[in-house]
Amino acid sequence: MTRYPSDVPGTDTSTVELFDNGAPKGVFTTANGHWSTTPIDVAPGFHSFTAQGRYGSEPISPARTFRVAAVVTPTLTDIRDSRRSIVGGTTVDTAVIVEGTGSLGQLIQLMDGAEAIGNPFRVPTDQTKWSTTLAGLNVKAYNLKARALYGNGVPDSTAKGFIVAPALDFGRLIPWLRRITSLRAIEFRTSRYLRATPAIRASRRVEYRPTDIRRQVPRSSWWTSIRAMCVPLAMGVRRYRSAT
Repeated sequence: MTRYPSDVPGTDTSTVELFDNGAPKGVFTTANGHWSTTPIDVAPGFHSFTAQGRYGSEPISPARTFRVAAVVTPTLTDIRDSRRSIVGGTTVDTAVIVEGTGSLGQLIQLMDGAEAIGNPFRVPTDQTKWSTTLAGLNVKAYNLKARALYGNGVPDSTAKGFIVAPALDFGRLIPWLRRITSLRAIEFRTSRYLRATPAIRASRRVEYRPTDIRRQVPRSSWWTSIRAMCVPLAMGVRRYRSAT
């Protein structure tokens, strides 16, 4: 329940009765032309307050209206790039769409760990679902949660993470590979996005092995670690051939 005090003018010596949506909320006596209530319980929903004088012709004040929103603990339901959900995954996009829920018409701040990210935004007044865009992301790991800028002691949402990785430029990769090996063909078998370490071995094939970390391979195994990168490819096999 939310409580609101009221302080409005009346006559020097009079009594006023207060109504909320037509229901009486008490009779109050003016002091020096003003009257004030004690805190009044108001439930979530629409409210229309009026005051009626208990003197003379018993005039009624204009209504004062407001809506009390139910306190909803914010949630973070999804994070999407330009193609699909990336929760727990990797993207090369530098802008993502974040979706969740919260209290009607209230402000929410996205957090990346302990730091605010982006500007506060308002939940729509007609539904608890919200959606906002985060742009200008850097190449790094993110751990997002939604924080309520309303109510008292409202907990943050559960965090959801993703990684922004650099896109692989094949136009620059192939000449670079040509300088370090007499490679005849490069074969990739990959998902749409693959966080991988490319490696070269004596059989002259480059294979992308899924991993989320940089990995060094012993020289005796005939594998050479290059660097971790994200490969944006369609499903299936891709073959690239050097000019040598």
